[in-house]
Amino acid sequence: MEAAGTVKAAVHLRNMNRIEAIRTLFRNIRYMEGKMRAGASAQVSITNTDGSLSELTSKGDVEKAIIESNERKYHQTEGGSQLLEPFLTRDIGTFGDSPRVTDILDSTYIPPPSSTDATISFLQACKRPDNFISTTPKTAPVRYWNEGCTWRQRKETTTSANQHIGHYKAVMKHPSLSWLFLNALRSQPSQDIRQPGTAPA
Repeated sequence: MEAAGTVKAAVHLRNMNRIEAIRTLFRNIRYMEGKMRAGASAQVSITNTDGSLSELTSKGDVEKAIIESNERKYHQTEGGSQLLEPFLTRDIGTFGDSPRVTDILDSTYIPPPSSTDATISFLQACKRPDNFISTTPKTAPVRYWNEGCTWRQRKETTTSANQHIGHYKAVMKHPSLSWLFLNALRSQPSQDIRQPGTAPA
């Protein structure tokens, strides 16, 4: 390195000695704390189809279980939502602009029989609060400001091959794309159940 003109040999040697001294220090600390094993998982517990638990200890079984778990975790948001299926869009509308949305907000809507438990729970959670106070529609600049603030405050992080919340958060940070996104939602009612994080009046 000295011949290449990047650093003097003495400086390079001193840096190497300092790095090795730090490594030795932390090796001694791990030895004293009894943590000399690597950080790999020694065993995992999985839930069987009948609800029972099984402990896996062999290297191959542990690796297979971890890989399958990671695949499920990072693909759990794929497949879309039932809210976009024809049997629900005819009641809710593509943009939540159907008259049946009022029934959902009033908690009088009866979901179709093919609705999943998750969809039913979501629609029930969309019930308008009993103490809800109706407000006058906001102007476009005010809605734009509210949308940008509320989307930036969201903490959820999902990833999938399809559209997810990370895309919308990124859009609302861009000055031009966020305005186009707001215009696409402008036809929706102020209490739209599809539009999370709407700031209160």
